Amino acid sequence: MCKRENLETVAQLERLTGEFERLKTGFADVREQKDSDVTGEVHRLRTALDQAKKDRDRLRADVDKFRSTIEGIDVELDSLRASNRYLCQENEELVIVIDKLVASVF
Repeated sequence: MCKRENLETVAQLERLTGEFERLKTGFADVREQKDSDVTGEVHRLRTALDQAKKDRDRLRADVDKFRSTIEGIDVELDSLRASNRYLCQENEELVIVIDKLVASVF
């Protein structure tokens, strides 16, 4: 009976050892796959980050160009306002001259 129990214990130990090896191999495979997945994800994130940096730089350049254009428009508007003030003043002076001329004719 002890011999049979001993054989059963040895068989159970061998079965458990086999299952342990399968689990160990399975964990190693999962770890390798996980490392591969993480590496792929890191690569994808780096690519996305590089693209975001390029987009940010392009956006900054566009904003600088827009600001420069707005500044040019502001300068042109100031020039037009000054010309308009000058023309309004000249118009008032011409109205006075015309009124004097009309008054002297009649």
